[in-house]
Amino acid sequence: MTKTQGNLIVVLLGAILAMLAFAAFWPEVVTPEAHAATDAATGKAAEDADPREAVVLNPEQRQFALRQMRELLVTLRNLDEARSADDRSAMARLAREQGPGANRDHPQGFHEALPDGFRAMSKRMRQSFAGMATDLEAGNLADYEAKRLQALDTCIGCHESYRFSEKR
Repeated sequence: MTKTQGNLIVVLLGAILAMLAFAAFWPEVVTPEAHAATDAATGKAAEDADPREAVVLNPEQRQFALRQMRELLVTLRNLDEARSADDRSAMARLAREQGPGANRDHPQGFHEALPDGFRAMSKRMRQSFAGMATDLEAGNLADYEAKRLQALDTCIGCHESYRFSEKR
């Protein structure tokens, strides 16, 4: 055996050893389809694997909550559109419409079904919108931007903390 052949064998054995170590110790990559198949085979629901707190709502309450979240997102988009048109009065009106106390007919039992932390985040979100309106009316764009980011951070925090589950 020549020195070159010996070196080649050592390199190949090293590569094989590296691949085996990778396969043994690296977190496995699992496709959503594989998760679904595993869940079906073990009887484990995908929701059980979700670490977020379940907010159990009836279908009407769930649809109401989802609609509210979509409306908040649309309002943020519309605020950006009004800002690009430099229409601060429209921005203030849009923000005020999402503030606390705006008329929202909640389904029966909706607030009682929400965890305290979820309600606190919702209140903080609505207060951010009211603050945005106040800042816009005062011509204070820097504070408006800070409150807009605060509202977005609240959205992210809520989605990281909670998931909706329907009563069966």
